[in-house]
Amino acid sequence: MREAGLIVNDVPRIHCDDDLDSESHCIICREIGLKIPLRLRGIFSYFTTRALNQDELDAAEEYDLVYLTPDVSTWNPYAEGYTDLEDYYLADNGEVNEPPRKKRKELITPEDEPDYDISSINVSAMQWEAAIDSMVTEDPFWMEPSLHPSGEGMFDDGAIDCSSADVVDITSMLDEEFLNKMLSERHAYASIAGAAGCNPISIPSDEPSDELFLNLADASAAHAEIPKGVTKEMLSKVWRISEDEARRTLEVTTQLNRQDADSSIAQRASTNDRMLRYRRLKSYFFMDTFFASVKSARGFTCMQIFVSDKGYVKVYGMKSVTEIPQAVKLFAKEVGAPNVFICDPHKNQVDKKIREFCLKIGTTLRALEESTQHANRAELYVGLLKEGTRKDMREENSPLRFWCFCAERRSSIFNLTAKNLFQLEGQNPHLATFGEMGDISNLCNFKWYEWVYFRQHKAQYPYNKEELGRCLGPTKNEGNEMCQWVVQSNGQIVPRRTLRRLTPAEASPHNEAEVAKRAAVDAAIRARWGDSIRAGPLETVQRTIPLVTRSTEDADGFEDADDVIDFDPDTFTPYQDDVEASAAVPEADIIDSTGKPVNQQSTADLLINAEVLLPQGEKDMMAKVVRRVVDQNGKAIGTYNENPVLNTMVYECEFPDGAVKEYAANVIAENILKQVDSMGRQSHVMDGIVGHRKTAQAITKENAFIVTKRGQKKLRQTTIGWDFEVQWKDGTSQWVPLKLLKESNPVDVAEYVKARNIADEPAFAWWVPYTLKKRDRIIAAVNSRVKRKTHKYGIEIPTSVAHAREIDARNGNTYWQDAIEKEMFNVSIAFEILEDDQNMPVGWTKSSGHLVFDVKMDFTRKARWVKDGHKHPDPDASNYAGVVSRESVRIALTYAALNDLDVLAADIRNAYLQAPSSEKHYIICGPEFGLEHEGKRAKIVRALYGGKVSGRDFWVHLRSCMQETLGFTSCLADPDVWMRKQKKADGTEYWEYVLLYVDDALVISDRAESTLRNEIGKYFELKEESVGPPKIYLGGQMRQVQLENGVNAWTFGSAQYVKAAVTSVKEYLAERGKVLPRAKTPLSNGYRPEIDITDELGGDEASYYQSVHDVVTLGIAKEGTP
Repeated sequence: MREAGLIVNDVPRIHCDDDLDSESHCIICREIGLKIPLRLRGIFSYFTTRALNQDELDAAEEYDLVYLTPDVSTWNPYAEGYTDLEDYYLADNGEVNEPPRKKRKELITPEDEPDYDISSINVSAMQWEAAIDSMVTEDPFWMEPSLHPSGEGMFDDGAIDCSSADVVDITSMLDEEFLNKMLSERHAYASIAGAAGCNPISIPSDEPSDELFLNLADASAAHAEIPKGVTKEMLSKVWRISEDEARRTLEVTTQLNRQDADSSIAQRASTNDRMLRYRRLKSYFFMDTFFASVKSARGFTCMQIFVSDKGYVKVYGMKSVTEIPQAVKLFAKEVGAPNVFICDPHKNQVDKKIREFCLKIGTTLRALEESTQHANRAELYVGLLKEGTRKDMREENSPLRFWCFCAERRSSIFNLTAKNLFQLEGQNPHLATFGEMGDISNLCNFKWYEWVYFRQHKAQYPYNKEELGRCLGPTKNEGNEMCQWVVQSNGQIVPRRTLRRLTPAEASPHNEAEVAKRAAVDAAIRARWGDSIRAGPLETVQRTIPLVTRSTEDADGFEDADDVIDFDPDTFTPYQDDVEASAAVPEADIIDSTGKPVNQQSTADLLINAEVLLPQGEKDMMAKVVRRVVDQNGKAIGTYNENPVLNTMVYECEFPDGAVKEYAANVIAENILKQVDSMGRQSHVMDGIVGHRKTAQAITKENAFIVTKRGQKKLRQTTIGWDFEVQWKDGTSQWVPLKLLKESNPVDVAEYVKARNIADEPAFAWWVPYTLKKRDRIIAAVNSRVKRKTHKYGIEIPTSVAHAREIDARNGNTYWQDAIEKEMFNVSIAFEILEDDQNMPVGWTKSSGHLVFDVKMDFTRKARWVKDGHKHPDPDASNYAGVVSRESVRIALTYAALNDLDVLAADIRNAYLQAPSSEKHYIICGPEFGLEHEGKRAKIVRALYGGKVSGRDFWVHLRSCMQETLGFTSCLADPDVWMRKQKKADGTEYWEYVLLYVDDALVISDRAESTLRNEIGKYFELKEESVGPPKIYLGGQMRQVQLENGVNAWTFGSAQYVKAAVTSVKEYLAERGKVLPRAKTPLSNGYRPEIDITDELGGDEASYYQSVHDVVTLGIAKEGTP
């Protein structure tokens, strides 16, 4: 204790006599003013102690720390230096030697004292003579051993005589033995200083003066360094291998613990081998602390999270931030020692204990700059982890105090999920971090807070050994690896391996006995722990797993050798297990609308958690299939079928913006199949390049050229050191190396670097200019083949009102002017024209519009006034009207033929104009409004073609009428197929259908005309000429035919398209003096296109060929017989 700097008055108070005071018989620490009174037990002095309680351990940093022994790892109470030093002060006659009157000085410890390599000492003759004179003057006994108080001189007997000393005193030549003796003596006293705990001690008078080394010599090449480890020469000798093999071995191995095998063994070598004991991780790990407002079931108030650069996540629950060092130690023991720990500059994150531990295990602790928490990757995963646990607990209504179990389970799922991240390269974070596959056996069987039956080992007859409970996820350090935390019916949390899911019969909402049992267990759990909204009382908090509260080191320096394990004896149930008979695990937990259990291993159930591109607004977005949709009775909506196309079960899909929509299983499966190739791999479509970055590996402009062997200077062809951030169509982004993006999207990259003025960089200069030139040539060639839209079916199409009048004057008719007057008469209902003295209401913005012209297949001229919606910003929601699919039309026609139902079609006149507009826009009237209105302002009060939300306005208006007024129900498989139950005249029930394609209605019913005219026609104006059996629908020609077997059927063909195409080609060839030849086949037998030497088409001919080709292609797509 005295070596530690404490004052120890060990004389009992009964022997102090007149010197008795408050400092008698006690231990005193002057630095903090501490006095520890000593007591006597017989003749032995002692003072009482006790163990610290938990609160004192948590607040240990608030107390002063006093070391009773020197605070150095090399202190040895059995060192021989104490004996030698004590003997020095005692003379042979029992007298005490007078200590030298020298200034006391602080010696450094061997840990702090570096090893010096001295290659040479240059000393002048005058310096040596002055030094020798000072030593002789200071210590007259150093030359004569017999006169020295200790009986020893500077030199051993026989080592040097007086004549040698005279020579040294006279000459300035360096005496090797003289110098060696002085250095050895200095080393000996340094060892004594280290053994003495590095406290100030008096140096005997025969020690050479410091001036000998500080003022006397000029030490060249003197330096201090840590041990360099084994060299290739030494390894070659020790392993008996060649130096070449030793050099390669050192390049592919590490030596984390470097000890000098040639050092003295006077003291024990360091016991620190932590850098070898822990698994080494070649990763950067970020760490942070996140807090919870509710104390967990295990008493945790916060968690320490560790996140690697590959997304590996590990969390440890803590009662307070003072346990962060223990969390770091536990992480190193369970996971490993990374290259670097990165954390915020908070004092608890950069605690001295953490720094010391990182130093011992060979890890760097790097603190970020203040106010740069966004650079800490752990911050991102704190948000992801919190959001994931919130969803889990909210969906299952689990108690808030179970958040610690949920966070541990969710972090394990993070580590084993192979997310589509570029840095993972198709792997999961566990495989990317450790290089070995992670196992999901204990995570894949049970959902969070799922109902389970587990084996109750202590149940006595007549109690059932199978007890109902809730699963909280895999245990840690309890049971085997498959063991799960289970909440019992009394609210206690126990580890159990023998458990199973509920059978379909047990899970059914119609099983009243099981429903009552689950309600009772839920009520008991809520009473003790609360629910997802309210936390239970604090006094019920239990600890059911061992919590590490403190750690110590044993004699060899191993940590956690005496970890204190804290159990709650009232609530903890020891783990035990019995042999369980094999039982088939049920494969269903839900029933469909028909009451049949749904197979969990089916394709439909595998859709859950799948990611699929689904329409959201104007573009497709990646959505996640979350869960099945059930009705108020707990039955799944829709009917399950093994065939995904016929499966009508409904699922909720969640989009990144938080929107949740319902989709049928067949729609989801269809979209998934559209987005994958033949091997099932998903391909991404690039939306654009949004950023770039340049690394240190990129070639600089100074090194952009290379010189060939012939002396030619050429650009270096390289792509190294450049990455681009790519935005995909599904809304995600990813960093892609240039070498990959250059091959897949060279033009996009070239245009991006040109716009960013980095095309002169060596990675782009050798290929970007040529790519842009080739792009321009391709565009020029394509432009020459672009379809000309000045004519359609040989009729010139006007571009304005004035142009229409000019064409009519040239042709001697008024076809186009009549079309304009007809359109403006019909569209006039959409405008409210204001007079010049009327003010425009607040909130209305200016818009514009124009007339578009077209020619129908019957050569009828048509004009349409459209709004310039492209000049307005895009709406937040979807702005399109729904359209029925061609497959639905064919199915409906088949249904009509099989059930002998009438089919009637009609067009809604000026469909958009019958729906009120949700936008507030006005225009300035043009010449098409007439001379009396030209130049006036007009409010747009109805939906117009061309408006951004006109389609949505009409669709909402039509949908509300069909559903709320007419009593139709939208089909789940196709929202634009409407149906309702009806009865025929004979009382037979059937389904009546209405198919809507924007403004085209197709009615399939036993009383189709009544439905169309008296119901739909009551609210929407129909084109009278269009009412009747369908002849042309969705651009295809329809007619009813009778098959050979007498069955009536509807044909859905494209004869008019082919006829129009043939007529157009004949006229086109006739103008050029050619005739369309007859041919039995499109291509003659033996035709080989690779040897065809026919001249290529010119620009006009290529444009015409493309227009005819499109007509034929559309006709083929519409061909078919239902």
